[in-house]
Amino acid sequence: MKKCYFKGSLLLSLLSVSAFASLNGEPKKEMVTSFKNATKTVQVMVRVKEGVNTQGAYSNLVSSNAILSDHIQMVKSFPLVGQKQIGTNSVGQKNMLVLKSNTLTEEELLNQAKKINGAELVEVDRMVYPSTTPNDTRYPELWGMHNDGTHGQVDTDIDAPEAWKMHRGSKNVVVGVIDTGVDYRHKDLVNNMWVNPNEIAGNGIDDDNNGYIDDMHGINAILDIGDPMDTGGHGTHVAGAIGAEGNNSLGVTGVNWTASIAACRFLGFDGGSTSDGIQCINYFTDLKVNRGVNVVLTNNSWGGGSYSQLVKDAISTAGTYGILFVAAAGNEDYNNDVNLTYPASYDADNIISVAAIDTNDERANFSNYGVTTVDLAAPGVKILSTISNKGFPLCTPNENEVFYKEGFENNLSNWILFTSDRTNQEVDLPNEHFKLDMNDSSSGNASLTETLANTYNNNRIQRAVLKDNIIDLSSVPSNETVCASFSVKGETENQFDVFDLFVSYNGGDSWEHASRATGLYEDWTKISVELPAKYFVNNFNMALLRQSDDGIVYGGYNIDELTISSGEKMVSNSYQSFQGTSMAAPYVAGAVALLAAAHPDLNSSELKSTVLNTVDIIPALEDVVATGGRLNIHKMLESKKGVKSKIKHDLNGDGYSDILIKNEDNFRLNGWFGLSNEEVSSQFLKTLSAEREIVKQGDINGDGYLDLLVYNSNTHALAILKGSASGMVENVYLKRLSEEQMVIDMADVNGDGYDDILIKNINNSRVNALLGSMNTTVTTKYLKTLAANQVFKGVMDVNGDGFDDIIVQNSENRRVNAWLSDMNANVQNKYLKTLSSTVEIMEAIDFNADGYDDIIVKNSDNGRINAWLSDANANMSNHYIKTLSSDLMIEGMTDINGDKFPDIIVHNTNNDRVSAWINNAGQTVNTQYLQTLSGSAKLMIHEYDINGDGYDDILVENLNKRVSAWLGSSNGSVTNKYLKTLADTQEIITP
Repeated sequence: MKKCYFKGSLLLSLLSVSAFASLNGEPKKEMVTSFKNATKTVQVMVRVKEGVNTQGAYSNLVSSNAILSDHIQMVKSFPLVGQKQIGTNSVGQKNMLVLKSNTLTEEELLNQAKKINGAELVEVDRMVYPSTTPNDTRYPELWGMHNDGTHGQVDTDIDAPEAWKMHRGSKNVVVGVIDTGVDYRHKDLVNNMWVNPNEIAGNGIDDDNNGYIDDMHGINAILDIGDPMDTGGHGTHVAGAIGAEGNNSLGVTGVNWTASIAACRFLGFDGGSTSDGIQCINYFTDLKVNRGVNVVLTNNSWGGGSYSQLVKDAISTAGTYGILFVAAAGNEDYNNDVNLTYPASYDADNIISVAAIDTNDERANFSNYGVTTVDLAAPGVKILSTISNKGFPLCTPNENEVFYKEGFENNLSNWILFTSDRTNQEVDLPNEHFKLDMNDSSSGNASLTETLANTYNNNRIQRAVLKDNIIDLSSVPSNETVCASFSVKGETENQFDVFDLFVSYNGGDSWEHASRATGLYEDWTKISVELPAKYFVNNFNMALLRQSDDGIVYGGYNIDELTISSGEKMVSNSYQSFQGTSMAAPYVAGAVALLAAAHPDLNSSELKSTVLNTVDIIPALEDVVATGGRLNIHKMLESKKGVKSKIKHDLNGDGYSDILIKNEDNFRLNGWFGLSNEEVSSQFLKTLSAEREIVKQGDINGDGYLDLLVYNSNTHALAILKGSASGMVENVYLKRLSEEQMVIDMADVNGDGYDDILIKNINNSRVNALLGSMNTTVTTKYLKTLAANQVFKGVMDVNGDGFDDIIVQNSENRRVNAWLSDMNANVQNKYLKTLSSTVEIMEAIDFNADGYDDIIVKNSDNGRINAWLSDANANMSNHYIKTLSSDLMIEGMTDINGDKFPDIIVHNTNNDRVSAWINNAGQTVNTQYLQTLSGSAKLMIHEYDINGDGYDDILVENLNKRVSAWLGSSNGSVTNKYLKTLADTQEIITP
């Protein structure tokens, strides 16, 4: 049976009943025809030039052309982020103006709009739709992540488990979902929703001055409000594929276990307008350009309409600021090279167009394709993910306050009724109106039903709209939870024959889908949803819609107790399988986010090329998509395994290294924050005390901001100063240690993206890990006990599996071992190599950038510097680097020329000349003179990148407390840049 999709015609037929309010429920054919023509709204978009006031432009258009204002209405206007003007609040900003008409034709409205003074570009505002085909409600395994052959062909997947050993996402990467919204209360999404750092929740103020009040998780472009709650389920499904929380013992996991998902709702029950789509794209661009939010990409699982220069420009502008646009290729089985499908087919460098494959690595039979216009394929059939309620979020009514109740006890005189055949919606069928059933009710004596016969009729649309009893909810406080509920009993063909509740906040001028009943309800069941505060108005209205297709018929429903009352919010926890390129696109969006989390230094072009260049080549995709392959996120991460993130010691996540300053006199802690202009800005962070000391630095909660581990020597308590985007730190208590325990390091031993604290008991030599977590709590995990003569030497990922390993050395026999960790933080002992009596470990670092950390050793007898090069099995091979002369000493290692290979910084103690042994791809080194130290200046080499240019810098503190940076460059030379002067009692806290 072909499934029916209720798009524009469904809502149009619903709206038509409101025209009959003055006819006492007796509609006439000519009135039906007249209203249908009147509700065929035409909308156009007008981009106006800089300096044009949109309200004034609209008023001038109406007055100067003698046009009645009810012939052309202004729908909305919003400022555009432009390529020349940075931001939506800048002087001379361009704006988008949206106009509509119920009386003019499309051509007439276009011609009138072109008369607007300052009109730069005018286009029809066409409808677009989600690119999805829902499947049956089943719960298959996540075969797209890992396919063991239960569902189709073995290894037809994106190799997610292998990738998760290397990285699992970050809160610092924001993904915009442009769709039907996202259910931000879903149990599997709530912890991975972006929270606007510039907005204060619930205060009713536009704190960040971006035009939206309380946009904590995104916006609703349809209603122009800061609440992107999903009422259709599609956007929530997309969000779950990108970033449903991992390892939380719930439902599913997304490509990213940890993420920041921001939502923009522009698709409603019957699709969405192009102008609202542009508004969403613009919103995310503004967040990045003006609000400092790290929006890396948007997911766009929608399509329809013809070419729009305005949409193309919005996408390209986002690309200018480094935002990728991942788009579903479409579900029409089209060759997009021949039949361009938008927005996926726009010629913009920041678009990634995604086709769908099935469980056997074949192109899904519905998926669009194109060897030049579609980039790659990803799983898109039977994709299980999170879903929202079909309508508003669920709600539990308590009826402490009842604002309206309809028990259907007497008659239906308060309702306007209209029923039609689906093939002829202008003709009313009075004998098939909703009726009262006096033989069944949930309370009282009667209920509403679509038929008193044994079965309902096929191909029917029944409507009922409140006529005189418009409901006044204007006195309800905006923070109160209000439920719209009804009770239902009976059966319809599941998913094909449905009963819907619609609501209106403007007396019936426009409607929104609130809730749905479909399938079997054996006994009376209450369906209840939460009304958004937008509906707390004095002319709230409701409508009932009942539809059947041409398939199986059942006995139908009885409806009772239609109620508006107080209630309590509910948290959703539902999952469903969908199919479509809409489901394939978020796999790729998730991949981009995962790569950006692992390598925040990659720009948008590098992110895109890495994803496309690491696909699995699939025979069935040859001459089907440009890459000829399917997404593989393990290969994607593996290709960058030797690339270390360039930005270290970044307290506020802005891409510039920061310097910690402590005042020994008053214990005040300051941050010198790096800037693009090679300067630093001082900011007070926190006041410590004599007993509270910063002992380590890491990222306990995986949010991308540096946390400072603080130990209290009096109470033995551990806490962190948690970093944030503003640079401010928050004190968070972690755990109290025993007197015998001490912190030895921080590392991510289980590879989950949260740094862990390594603790040693000095009495029994037991080593534990305090495992970090998203919510900044720690869990104790025993690792191993040091042998009698073993000492801790450091942490490194010796076999490149994404889990940090612990290096230990036996002080008697000089044997060096690794405790190899896994995803559960279980460790296995692995012998590495034995040091001779004159050789000591200098540093653990990936010298040859192959993804396996190596050990640098020095022979104090002959000055030879060697690297113990590791491999995937943690087997070490000795590699000679260079010999130190007697007057040279190694100060540290850092990537001074930004080529991913760490260089060795050496200091001549005779003449204070500092040089770099420039690393040539892990094979040889060349000596490069850097600078000469003055007096007894102190070098600090800790992979700083003060100006965020990708070249590590060296900090230098002179005797007069002046602090400078030797700024690295591509050729290995450095430039001295004065930063700031420390006070006499201040000192730099090095990592």
